[in-house]
Amino acid sequence: MQTLPDGRYEALVLEADNQPQGWRLAVVLTQGPLAGTVVDLPPLPDPPAVDPLSLLGQPGILSVQGGSLRFTPDPPA
Repeated sequence: MQTLPDGRYEALVLEADNQPQGWRLAVVLTQGPLAGTVVDLPPLPDPPAVDPLSLLGQPGILSVQGGSLRFTPDPPA
């Protein structure tokens, strides 16, 4: 897996499913030189109380800091 430099990246949820260890999300970067890069996030052990499939196609920001990844969905319009 490619290591992303620290920063904030526009992204879109590509895959979301519920696994025994927590939610699994994959996002695709949508802008800049890394556009098209798919990033698998670590499992979310305490996911929000919504169906993970409702996140498919959801835009947001992928934050990378010191190798730690965090996806924050954009608020609803």
